[in-house]
Amino acid sequence: MRSGGRFRFLSALLVMLTACTASAEDDAVPGCDPQAGPSPALVLAAQSVPTAEFVPCVNHLQPGWTFQEFDARKGRTRFWLDSDRTGAAFLVVTLEATCDIGDAQEVPAGRDPRLPLASDHQGTRRFVDIVQVLPQEDSAGVGQYRGAWYFHFEGGCVTYRFAAEGRSLETLPEEVAQALGLFPRQELRRLTREELDIELP
Repeated sequence: MRSGGRFRFLSALLVMLTACTASAEDDAVPGCDPQAGPSPALVLAAQSVPTAEFVPCVNHLQPGWTFQEFDARKGRTRFWLDSDRTGAAFLVVTLEATCDIGDAQEVPAGRDPRLPLASDHQGTRRFVDIVQVLPQEDSAGVGQYRGAWYFHFEGGCVTYRFAAEGRSLETLPEEVAQALGLFPRQELRRLTREELDIELP
């Protein structure tokens, strides 16, 4: 990591440790690519919920999507995505130690080939709010995609909460599954130790 990147990384850690909250700018996106090294946002998310075996991360964003407002504080990390097609904050991603799944039903790994994320990581279970999650178009052809996905794993839970509105939402689940991921804490520990000489809990 370049010295400037290392300085921003350590500064972000200092904010997390002293104030237990951080809203980053340059390094706000918790990237999924291990080749890029441990981003400050990824480490802050892991620190916010030290029991969580996975941390939500971003593989890539679809055209027209914008990453917004990364916020990590003790017990929770949250960020959301805006879209020029499906609206502001059409997806809010939250990491917590536990989450209330309500009436959501479990979708076994591999059941839906469009949503491979859960099956990519052994030890995760995916639940979907099937009551509101399917797009329904009105007379003007505008659909709504509202509901939640929950990813349960040892020591934590990641929630994707949808409030999307627009046209042609049929591909949204697949796009989100490809855009986001879960970064294993074990791998993050290794990267921070080898590249930054920092021991992550």
